[in-house]
Amino acid sequence: MITGYSQGITEQSDTSKSSLVTIDKADKVEKLVGTLNEEILILTGNVLLHQDSLFMQCDSAKKENNYLTAVGNVLLQQWDSVSVFAGRLQFNGDSKDAYLRDSVVMQSKTQKLFTDSLAYNTKTRIAQYDHGATLTNDTIFLYSRKGTFFLQTEEVYFKDSVYIQNEDFELFADTLLYNTGEQKPIFWDQPVSNLQMAVKSTARPVILTWSINSPYLLRMHSTSMASKWLSVIQFITMGIPR
Repeated sequence: MITGYSQGITEQSDTSKSSLVTIDKADKVEKLVGTLNEEILILTGNVLLHQDSLFMQCDSAKKENNYLTAVGNVLLQQWDSVSVFAGRLQFNGDSKDAYLRDSVVMQSKTQKLFTDSLAYNTKTRIAQYDHGATLTNDTIFLYSRKGTFFLQTEEVYFKDSVYIQNEDFELFADTLLYNTGEQKPIFWDQPVSNLQMAVKSTARPVILTWSINSPYLLRMHSTSMASKWLSVIQFITMGIPR
């Protein structure tokens, strides 16, 4: 048993390379031998690890070869741009696949993604969820049951029960591509079904609907429209495939 283990971090490189997960610090390290004579390390207390430019910390962990299981106050930090908080982490250092569970929060710049389980590949920088998630920033709230977050292009593909809300409008759709950098929705490269948008107005609410059963037809349920909503309507109509 080793106590107070600490090792300096000496490399700062791309996580796409194949390298070992390195232990940087742990209050206690216990060495075990597996059934195939492989070394298993049990880490407890203020655990810090890294793989190239990917840094991880947790309360306790089990490291077997290049596979890591971490529990308690998990933080996964990639460069200065991506932080993921969770209760549990399983990480394959060879494939770069991270599986996070329990109150997962992924933060990239001003965007925060909240979900209960998340798969994230540190090489491709693509995150996926299948059990519902919300994305928030200073001005907008987005929800879908399934989704894929492309962090390199700052785009999120929402699928199934998509809902978007800000102070000016609400939008419902089956599928939607959202650019987090420009903070605007972009419709996917296939027809969107059952799109509905409700523009909030104190004078008179406006409902815009578009259905796959009546393609390229945008129905406006109002006899009048305030000029300040025209820009909102324009980006919606421009986004519909033609």
